[in-house]
Amino acid sequence: MMAIVLFFASSLTEFTANVGTANIILPVVAHMCVAMRIHPLYLMMPVTLMCSYAFRMPAATPPNAIVTIAGRIETRVLLAVGCFPSIYSLIVQIILFPTWGTFILGIDEFPAWAEQNHIERKA
Repeated sequence: MMAIVLFFASSLTEFTANVGTANIILPVVAHMCVAMRIHPLYLMMPVTLMCSYAFRMPAATPPNAIVTIAGRIETRVLLAVGCFPSIYSLIVQIILFPTWGTFILGIDEFPAWAEQNHIERKA
C-alpha cells in the first residue's frame, strides 16, 4: 500500500507544485489510514517527503525550471536523468520508514486520537 501511495505522490508532484500536491494528497491519505485502521503518520510522513522529491520535470519546482532554462537542458534529458533519484528516493522511503519510523515514532498501532477526530468530523 505504501509503495502505491508514494508512487502516486511522486508522479503527481512532477506536474504540480510540491505544496499543492501535499495539500491534495494528505487529507485523502489521512482518511484512508483511518479507514484501514493504521496510524495516519505511517503513510502521511512518507507522502509529505515524496512530495518534495521532484527530479524529472521542469515544471515540478522553480529550481528545476531555472536549471532547465539556464543550462539549456531539454525536458527529455531531465526526465531520463531524474528517473534514478526518483526511484532511489522511493525505495529509500519504502525500506526505511516502516523500520526506523516505527522504531523511533512508535507508529505500529492505531492511535485513539485518530478515531476521535474522525468521529467528531462526522457529527
